[in-house]
Amino acid sequence: SAAEAYRRYRRAAPRSLLAADALAGEARARWSAGQHGRARTLAREYRRRYPRGAHLRAMRDILN
Repeated sequence: SAAEAYRRYRRAAPRSLLAADALAGEARARWSAGQHGRARTLAREYRRRYPRGAHLRAMRDILN
């Protein structure tokens, strides 16, 4: 699934330039798959790690 692909990428390259995109992508994919609890956990992690990140609006939508 898309969520698993994002997760694998984040584990393989946690400090890469695309790590923030992968974290947000996994959160959105998990939300779409009905895994709302996990999606919220990931959205909170994104917000903590990337307080000025490009995906903040999407993460806020998951958290609200």
